[in-house]
Amino acid sequence: MFSSMVQKNLLADSNIHVICVEPGSVRTNVTRDLPRILNTLYQEMFFFMFDAQQGSRSALFAATDADILKCCDKLKEERWPVCAFIGCHCRTVKPSKEAFNVGTSHQVWEKTLEMVGLPTNVVDVILQGKEIHCRYGANIDQ
Repeated sequence: MFSSMVQKNLLADSNIHVICVEPGSVRTNVTRDLPRILNTLYQEMFFFMFDAQQGSRSALFAATDADILKCCDKLKEERWPVCAFIGCHCRTVKPSKEAFNVGTSHQVWEKTLEMVGLPTNVVDVILQGKEIHCRYGANIDQ
């Protein structure tokens, strides 16, 4: 929903495309701080998960496939409320029904910007080449 709002806030002629990419279930060390039993269960699920190289396929596909740009242009022209979505099997996929809810997408957009401390006109500011700062980043002490 957030990515779709980025798309919506871009000028139609900006020649910038927003694409959501689902890597699928990828083996990581995300459970390293969880109890041992959960780590063990997670390790057992590895058989059904992608390794890091396999998990990167959909992102690489989105970045290199020429037809993706056609899909993005079509969505912009038809003023769809969603951006392009690439599934873990490297195909354009229709997002869930919830993704088409513009009201909820707008709420997600505003709440996310509020949480990270960005202005509501952040896309315009970035396109103007101006520097922006948020609450989180390399220079912020936490």
